[in-house]
Amino acid sequence: MEVAVRPDDVVENEVLPKLIEADLVILVTSLHYYGINAALKAVIYRFYAYNHELHGGKQAVTLISGYGDDSAFASMKLYFKQLLDYMRWQPGRHGPD
Repeated sequence: MEVAVRPDDVVENEVLPKLIEADLVILVTSLHYYGINAALKAVIYRFYAYNHELHGGKQAVTLISGYGDDSAFASMKLYFKQLLDYMRWQPGRHGPD
């Protein structure tokens, strides 16, 4: 089933074209129930249709804010590691693991 893209779709019309052209991707989220927030998740879900254009050739930096000890961020760190591995994006410089 195909779904038509709305003419005012910001992700389709503005975000994804810039993401395809970018050399560096910065993914920013708050800690939300041990995972990423819904806004970032929605954009990442939209990657699927563009995987062939997005795979490889980029560096990525993840910025996470939230409250809790290191264990509260464990699942999010694993999520981003798996995403970067799948997309074949190189991790940029980052803080402690």
